[in-house]
Amino acid sequence: MKLLLDANISWKLCSRLSGIFGECYHVDFIELTVPARDIEIWQYALENELNIVTNDEDF
Repeated sequence: MKLLLDANISWKLCSRLSGIFGECYHVDFIELTVPARDIEIWQYALENELNIVTNDEDF
């Protein structure tokens, strides 16, 4: 499983979660603008087969 952490999740979790889930990325460190809009994150995740992890209720 490949994860994409939203901006409201600490980037520091990437190293811990990659050991469990394989690949883990943070939205601030991929090819999206900072801050990325939800639709941009959604599209990037879809194109790269990533599961989005967020703490955002309206995502």
